[in-house]
Amino acid sequence: ALIGCSAPATSAFGGFNERNLTNGRELSTGESNGQRGAVSIAQTLTMPTQPALPESLRDLARAQAGVLTWEQICGHGVSQSTVRTLMDKGLWTRLSRGIYLTHDLQPEWMSLAWAGQFLGGCDAAIGGRAALRLAGLISEEELPISIVLPHEARRQPSSGWWEFSRTRVPFRAVGAPARLRVARAIIELCASAPARAIHWAT
Repeated sequence: ALIGCSAPATSAFGGFNERNLTNGRELSTGESNGQRGAVSIAQTLTMPTQPALPESLRDLARAQAGVLTWEQICGHGVSQSTVRTLMDKGLWTRLSRGIYLTHDLQPEWMSLAWAGQFLGGCDAAIGGRAALRLAGLISEEELPISIVLPHEARRQPSSGWWEFSRTRVPFRAVGAPARLRVARAIIELCASAPARAIHWAT
Protein backbone atom coordinates (compact mmCIF):
# COMPACT_ATOMS: atom_id res chain seq x y z
CA ALA A 1 0.00 0.00 0.00
CA LEU A 2 1.11 3.56 -0.56
CA ILE A 3 2.26 5.01 2.75
CA GLY A 4 2.18 8.76 3.36
CA CYS A 5 1.02 10.26 0.10
CA SER A 6 1.33 13.79 1.46
CA ALA A 7 4.19 16.00 0.36
CA PRO A 8 7.36 14.23 1.55
CA ALA A 9 8.70 15.31 4.92
CA THR A 10 12.07 16.99 5.11
CA SER A 11 14.88 14.58 5.84
CA ALA A 12 18.45 15.13 6.86
CA PHE A 13 19.66 14.75 3.30
CA GLY A 14 19.10 18.27 2.07
CA GLY A 15 16.72 20.08 -0.21
CA PHE A 16 15.70 20.07 -3.84
CA ASN A 17 18.52 19.43 -6.26
CA GLU A 18 17.49 18.20 -9.68
CA ARG A 19 21.13 17.62 -10.60
CA ASN A 20 22.16 15.27 -7.81
CA LEU A 21 25.67 13.89 -7.75
CA THR A 22 25.86 10.09 -7.93
CA ASN A 23 29.17 8.23 -7.96
CA GLY A 24 30.90 11.54 -8.64
CA ARG A 25 28.76 12.20 -11.72
CA GLU A 26 26.13 14.83 -12.25
CA LEU A 27 22.63 13.49 -12.87
CA SER A 28 21.33 15.47 -15.86
CA THR A 29 17.95 15.35 -17.55
CA GLY A 30 19.56 14.79 -20.93
CA GLU A 31 21.46 11.60 -20.17
CA SER A 32 20.05 8.37 -21.54
CA ASN A 33 19.64 5.06 -19.75
CA GLY A 34 22.12 3.49 -22.15
CA GLN A 35 24.80 5.95 -21.07
CA ARG A 36 24.37 4.90 -17.45
CA GLY A 37 24.51 1.17 -18.21
CA ALA A 38 22.03 -1.58 -18.83
CA VAL A 39 21.37 -2.50 -15.19
CA SER A 40 17.63 -2.90 -14.62
CA ILE A 41 15.72 -1.57 -11.62
CA ALA A 42 15.11 -5.12 -10.41
CA GLN A 43 18.82 -5.95 -10.61
CA THR A 44 19.82 -2.80 -8.76
CA LEU A 45 17.31 -3.46 -5.99
CA THR A 46 18.95 -6.84 -5.32
CA MET A 47 22.62 -5.93 -5.55
CA PRO A 48 24.59 -7.80 -2.85
CA THR A 49 26.47 -4.63 -1.79
CA GLN A 50 23.23 -2.88 -0.87
CA PRO A 51 22.21 -2.80 2.82
CA ALA A 52 19.41 -5.20 3.69
CA LEU A 53 15.97 -3.73 3.05
CA PRO A 54 12.54 -5.17 3.85
CA GLU A 55 11.10 -7.12 0.94
CA SER A 56 7.88 -5.17 1.35
CA LEU A 57 9.79 -1.93 0.67
CA ARG A 58 11.49 -3.46 -2.36
CA ASP A 59 8.08 -4.50 -3.70
CA LEU A 60 6.74 -1.00 -3.16
CA ALA A 61 9.69 0.53 -5.00
CA ARG A 62 9.12 -1.81 -7.95
CA ALA A 63 5.43 -0.87 -8.05
CA GLN A 64 6.36 2.83 -8.08
CA ALA A 65 8.98 2.69 -10.86
CA GLY A 66 11.81 2.70 -8.33
CA VAL A 67 10.59 5.76 -6.40
CA LEU A 68 10.09 5.95 -2.63
CA THR A 69 9.23 8.81 -0.29
CA TRP A 70 10.97 9.43 3.01
CA GLU A 71 7.71 8.61 4.80
CA GLN A 72 7.42 5.27 3.02
CA ILE A 73 11.01 4.41 3.87
CA CYS A 74 10.56 5.26 7.55
CA GLY A 75 7.23 3.42 7.60
CA HIS A 76 9.08 0.22 6.70
CA GLY A 77 11.56 0.61 9.53
CA VAL A 78 14.59 1.70 7.50
CA SER A 79 16.91 3.99 9.43
CA GLN A 80 18.34 7.30 8.37
CA SER A 81 21.84 5.86 8.53
CA THR A 82 20.88 3.10 6.09
CA VAL A 83 19.56 5.65 3.61
CA ARG A 84 22.72 7.70 4.04
CA THR A 85 24.81 4.61 3.27
CA LEU A 86 22.78 3.94 0.13
CA MET A 87 23.29 7.53 -0.96
CA ASP A 88 27.00 7.59 -0.13
CA LYS A 89 27.58 4.38 -2.10
CA GLY A 90 25.73 5.82 -5.08
CA LEU A 91 23.11 3.06 -4.97
CA TRP A 92 20.21 5.48 -4.44
CA THR A 93 19.62 8.93 -5.88
CA ARG A 94 17.64 11.83 -4.41
CA LEU A 95 15.24 13.26 -6.97
CA SER A 96 13.89 15.98 -4.68
CA ARG A 97 13.45 16.72 -1.00
CA GLY A 98 12.21 13.52 0.62
CA ILE A 99 11.92 11.60 -2.67
CA TYR A 100 14.41 8.88 -3.60
CA LEU A 101 15.17 6.78 -6.65
CA THR A 102 16.26 3.32 -5.54
CA HIS A 103 18.95 2.89 -8.18
CA ASP A 104 21.66 5.02 -9.75
CA LEU A 105 20.40 4.98 -13.34
CA GLN A 106 18.98 7.98 -15.15
CA PRO A 107 15.33 8.25 -13.99
CA GLU A 108 12.80 6.98 -16.48
CA TRP A 109 9.75 9.05 -17.38
CA MET A 110 7.47 6.90 -15.24
CA SER A 111 9.77 7.37 -12.25
CA LEU A 112 9.53 11.13 -12.68
CA ALA A 113 5.74 10.87 -12.96
CA TRP A 114 5.57 9.08 -9.61
CA ALA A 115 8.00 11.53 -8.03
CA GLY A 116 6.09 14.56 -9.29
CA GLN A 117 2.81 13.25 -7.94
CA PHE A 118 4.41 12.55 -4.55
CA LEU A 119 5.99 15.99 -4.51
CA GLY A 120 2.59 17.58 -5.14
CA GLY A 121 0.99 15.66 -2.27
CA CYS A 122 -2.15 13.59 -1.73
CA ASP A 123 -4.41 16.00 -3.60
CA ALA A 124 -2.15 16.39 -6.64
CA ALA A 125 -2.78 14.78 -10.02
CA ILE A 126 -0.73 14.41 -13.17
CA GLY A 127 -2.34 16.46 -15.92
CA GLY A 128 -1.99 17.53 -19.52
CA ARG A 129 -0.33 15.28 -22.05
CA ALA A 130 1.24 13.24 -19.25
CA ALA A 131 -2.24 12.23 -18.06
CA LEU A 132 -3.10 11.09 -21.57
CA ARG A 133 0.15 9.11 -21.70
CA LEU A 134 -0.73 7.35 -18.45
CA ALA A 135 -4.20 6.62 -19.84
CA GLY A 136 -2.58 4.98 -22.87
CA LEU A 137 -3.95 7.47 -25.40
CA ILE A 138 -0.61 8.82 -26.58
CA SER A 139 2.88 7.36 -26.59
CA GLU A 140 5.03 10.48 -26.16
CA GLU A 141 6.74 10.85 -22.80
CA GLU A 142 7.45 14.55 -22.64
CA LEU A 143 9.05 16.76 -20.01
CA PRO A 144 8.22 18.68 -17.97
CA ILE A 145 5.38 16.59 -16.55
CA SER A 146 2.31 18.62 -15.64
CA ILE A 147 1.26 18.34 -11.99
CA VAL A 148 -2.11 19.89 -11.08
CA LEU A 149 -2.78 21.04 -7.52
CA PRO A 150 -5.90 22.38 -5.80
CA HIS A 151 -5.79 26.15 -5.46
CA GLU A 152 -5.40 25.97 -1.67
CA ALA A 153 -2.35 23.69 -1.93
CA ARG A 154 1.11 24.99 -1.16
CA ARG A 155 2.78 26.43 -4.22
CA GLN A 156 5.51 24.19 -5.67
CA PRO A 157 8.46 25.39 -7.78
CA SER A 158 8.56 24.05 -11.31
CA SER A 159 11.69 22.54 -12.85
CA GLY A 160 12.93 20.78 -15.95
CA TRP A 161 11.14 17.66 -14.78
CA TRP A 162 7.84 18.97 -13.40
CA GLU A 163 5.54 21.90 -14.07
CA PHE A 164 3.17 22.65 -11.19
CA SER A 165 -0.05 24.59 -11.54
CA ARG A 166 -2.97 25.30 -9.22
CA THR A 167 -6.63 25.34 -10.19
CA ARG A 168 -9.83 26.55 -8.50
CA VAL A 169 -11.89 24.01 -10.44
CA PRO A 170 -12.35 20.80 -8.41
CA PHE A 171 -11.01 17.62 -9.97
CA ARG A 172 -10.90 13.89 -9.23
CA ALA A 173 -7.79 11.85 -9.69
CA VAL A 174 -7.67 8.25 -10.90
CA GLY A 175 -5.02 5.60 -11.29
CA ALA A 176 -1.55 5.19 -9.84
CA PRO A 177 0.28 7.46 -10.08
CA ALA A 178 -2.72 9.75 -9.67
CA ARG A 179 -3.76 11.51 -12.88
CA LEU A 180 -6.62 13.62 -14.14
CA ARG A 181 -9.47 11.85 -15.86
CA VAL A 182 -9.09 11.91 -19.64
CA ALA A 183 -11.96 14.38 -20.21
CA ARG A 184 -10.55 16.82 -17.66
CA ALA A 185 -7.02 16.51 -19.04
CA ILE A 186 -8.30 17.33 -22.52
CA ILE A 187 -10.19 20.37 -21.18
CA GLU A 188 -6.99 21.57 -19.54
CA LEU A 189 -5.04 21.11 -22.79
CA CYS A 190 -7.67 22.99 -24.78
CA ALA A 191 -7.59 25.86 -22.30
CA SER A 192 -3.80 26.10 -22.37
CA ALA A 193 -3.53 25.89 -26.19
CA PRO A 194 -6.82 27.07 -27.82
CA ALA A 195 -5.28 26.80 -31.28
CA ARG A 196 -5.08 23.02 -30.83
CA ALA A 197 -8.50 22.61 -29.25
CA ILE A 198 -9.94 20.85 -32.30
CA HIS A 199 -7.04 18.39 -32.26
CA TRP A 200 -7.67 17.36 -28.65
CA ALA A 201 -11.45 17.44 -28.89
CA THR A 202 -11.49 15.03 -31.82
